[in-house]
Amino acid sequence: MISRFALLATRKSATAECVSSLRSFSNANKFRPRRRPGKNYNAAGKSAIKKPHHKQRSRGKKEPNDVSTAPRPTIDFSNIKITDVVDEGDEYTAEELIAEFGPLAGGALNMERREIESGELDIEAQLKMMDYFTSAPGSTEDLVAERRILAMETPDEQERLALIQEIDRLVEEERLRDMDLPHTEPITLEDLEKEQNTGSTEVPHNQLAHGEWGEMLIRTDRVCKMWRGGRIESYRALVVGGNLRGCGGFGIGKSFEPEDAVAIASRMAKRNIFFVDRYRNKGLTRDLTGRQNSCKVYLRATDNGLRGNPLCCEILKFFGITNVVAKAHGNRNHYNVCRATYKALQTHESLDDIAMKRGLRLVNLQKAKRLQI
Repeated sequence: MISRFALLATRKSATAECVSSLRSFSNANKFRPRRRPGKNYNAAGKSAIKKPHHKQRSRGKKEPNDVSTAPRPTIDFSNIKITDVVDEGDEYTAEELIAEFGPLAGGALNMERREIESGELDIEAQLKMMDYFTSAPGSTEDLVAERRILAMETPDEQERLALIQEIDRLVEEERLRDMDLPHTEPITLEDLEKEQNTGSTEVPHNQLAHGEWGEMLIRTDRVCKMWRGGRIESYRALVVGGNLRGCGGFGIGKSFEPEDAVAIASRMAKRNIFFVDRYRNKGLTRDLTGRQNSCKVYLRATDNGLRGNPLCCEILKFFGITNVVAKAHGNRNHYNVCRATYKALQTHESLDDIAMKRGLRLVNLQKAKRLQI
């Protein structure tokens, strides 16, 4: 016969088995992430849950016994009157205003006081004055206000013109003083007439020292440069010149107009000059070579005329050299050929220079005595 305690034990064990089986089933179906979720992670179910809406309290009239906030004091504005706090004895005089605030501000305060005392304070006039001070120079408001101020200060027309001339003179003197120009004596009509009668004209230094100067425009190019604001176009000119007596030069000028570029190149050609001591006033003493970038220029001394590269021949003509064969190899653009030619002419040496380097005389003593040198 089964006792009562055995029945209770079997029932307890069966209940424990059912609970453990249910727990294992629930744990098997539950999702377990591999890592612990971060602090800012919110499950979709939590965000979807709507929070209960709290009803706002009506801001109506407070209860008379509510002491949470102190009551605001009530002010009766009907009994308040605005009076002048400055006594008659405390007012500034005209001299005290100028001494306290300066001549400009003190004078303006004195003028306002006189207008208030005379009752001539006009709001429209004040607004017009404000327009004058804020208007651009040369505008209609500026001209109208200037004419009105001159009419108030000087009622006479002649005095007004004299005042304007005096102001312009002072402004011009101050402008010249700021420019810090050197002191020069003014040119009078007598000086101009004396110069015309004498016939003295200014001659360029290059022309005076080296004879008549001739120039030739070789090339004018339009060049572009990219900036942040866009493309800027300008012009470049190449000019060569000389006096046909062993003196020549070249110049490159740039400007926004082709005429200005040519003028600048002409000035640079007169400034950038070279000298060549010609052999018998028409040739070279030896062969010359010049190089610029990938361009090579060969000048070979001959006695049967000038021929070869056209640009080299034009440059040599301005030097007065007529017995040379000129050859150019490589990148033969005008700028490279011109620079290479002048570099070759810079290496030229006269017979005197060669004799001094070698320590020899050009003519021996017997020949010099026979030629009576």
